[in-house]
Amino acid sequence: MTYHEFGTENKRVVLLIHPAVVMWDYFEYVIPLLEKDFHLIIPALPGYDSDQKDDFTSIEEIVAAIERWLKEKEIPEVGYRVYKKSVSEYALCTI
Repeated sequence: MTYHEFGTENKRVVLLIHPAVVMWDYFEYVIPLLEKDFHLIIPALPGYDSDQKDDFTSIEEIVAAIERWLKEKEIPEVGYRVYKKSVSEYALCTI
């Protein structure tokens, strides 16, 4: 699984997880808006990663891998989620 990061100089972390059947760049329009204020982490989920040809495993395995990666990078907590509201509208919510 490849992790794409933007705005790494920012303290507040947003983890963006793309839905099934699309790639990580699904968030290409919100990245420029959020990277100014947030450290964005966007994993390219297995089966949808153009850099690594791996198969989708399970939600549980993917979550465990993301949690391990966050611990390894010493990212203590992710404080925000982004919800897709419509084709061009997103909502940033505090966890």
